[in-house]
Amino acid sequence: MYGRLFLQNPYERYLTGDEAQRLMRALEKSDRLEVFALRLLLLTGARKSEVLKARWEHVRPNQRLLTVPLSKSGKPRYIPLSDEAIMLIRAIPRQPGTPWLFPGHAPGKPLSDVYVFWNKLRRGLGLADVRIHDLRHTFASFLVNAGHSLYEVQKLLGHSDPRTTMRYAHLGQASLVAAAE
Repeated sequence: MYGRLFLQNPYERYLTGDEAQRLMRALEKSDRLEVFALRLLLLTGARKSEVLKARWEHVRPNQRLLTVPLSKSGKPRYIPLSDEAIMLIRAIPRQPGTPWLFPGHAPGKPLSDVYVFWNKLRRGLGLADVRIHDLRHTFASFLVNAGHSLYEVQKLLGHSDPRTTMRYAHLGQASLVAAAE
């Protein structure tokens, strides 16, 4: 008998609307670079590495795009930017001589991690079980619960396989009850 080819992760966590609002309000109270990065994650559904390694030359506000030259799939990825995401990017303080949206502490390197800041923030908000990656799940879930198709969510997240998108997009109870009606 053959075993499973992959392990199923029973852990599913995404923010409720109230939790997301609390998080955004808390993030808006600080001007640290980590805050801008976390807000951009929630507004775009991008992967943490895509945001932390973003360069100014890859931001095209007129086209409403953030380009990831080499994504996880090995191909370029184009992340559509909402009005709020564009306003956020424009508000990021630019550091002369650095190409990164989020410069790191080491010269010439991007910000490598936001975990220490995130850990303190999430615990303070009573969201200790929320991982940074769960912001991506939250983005997908909000889209599906707002009536967007899985195909749209798949394209926004940059998934090549719709089954992956299905794991990210969690329908809330209210959406299920509305569908049952």
